[in-house]
Amino acid sequence: MRKSWHRLLKTNNLPKLRLHDIRHLIATYSINHLGTSVELVSYCLGHTNIATTQRYITKDMKMSLSVIENMLKSVK
Repeated sequence: MRKSWHRLLKTNNLPKLRLHDIRHLIATYSINHLGTSVELVSYCLGHTNIATTQRYITKDMKMSLSVIENMLKSVK
């Protein structure tokens, strides 16, 4: 799967991004900006401990949104 992922990025001239980075991005965005409950995100990610998922809660929402928007713009 990793080779296919790298080929997809290279073929589409996209920046280096790990699949795991997208997982973090989706979790952070879901919790902080869509208002999805930490419990639901934790379940979807398969975390056995809610504390693992709570790391995605951002203290500075404006900074978090700015980082996410910039990342999404870079892959358009």
